Amino acid sequence: MSLTLTDIYLGLGGKRVPPDLVALPVSEFVIDSRQVKPGGCFIALPGERADGHDFIPDALARGAAAVIAHRVPAGVQAQVIPIDGPA
Repeated sequence: MSLTLTDIYLGLGGKRVPPDLVALPVSEFVIDSRQVKPGGCFIALPGERADGHDFIPDALARGAAAVIAHRVPAGVQAQVIPIDGPA
């Protein structure tokens, strides 16, 4: 099954697709930034020992096409699918 960022955004409850969200296909989803492959989507999750949001730059450097996150570190330029709730 092939999904685009738009599909993911709408699937997570987004009502209107932001104009800057590209309909880019995503090859896979990972929660460990070390496992990101080009074209994948990194899901930044807060954890007990580490916060995935701190690894967004690493995931992007490894070729992540997009990030699903509660927040994005300042200065990071990426296709971000925002999610609500505590981070």
